[in-house]
Order: sequence, then C-alpha cells, then structure tokens
Amino acid sequence: MSHRHPTDGPRRATGAALQRHRAALTPDPVPLVAVSRSGTDCAGLDAAYGSAELLAAWRS
Repeated sequence: MSHRHPTDGPRRATGAALQRHRAALTPDPVPLVAVSRSGTDCAGLDAAYGSAELLAAWRS
C-alpha cells in the first residue's frame, strides 16, 4: 500500500470549499487568499499569489 504525505502532489481546492473552511474559523468577512507554488485557477478568491509574485515581493 502506498502512503501519501499531505504535501505530495498537486492540490485542487474550490472556492466554495475554501469558504467553508474560512467560515468554520470565523464569521468575520476575512479576505480569502490563496498562495501556491504552481498557481491557482480557483474562483471566488479575494487574491491569489503564485511563485512569481512571491519572489518579486521578496526581492523588493
């Protein structure tokens, strides 16, 4: 049997799933932000940052 580590391989999350997780933490209107090394095409985000944006911010 093969065991996968939680950080192995690509992850797909829907905006609705992320909103449910956020709602479980707080009822406040906290912005929904995604950070991904491989990019994201998730709808319903307030912001999304990929590796290029993170490196550019770190270098400035």
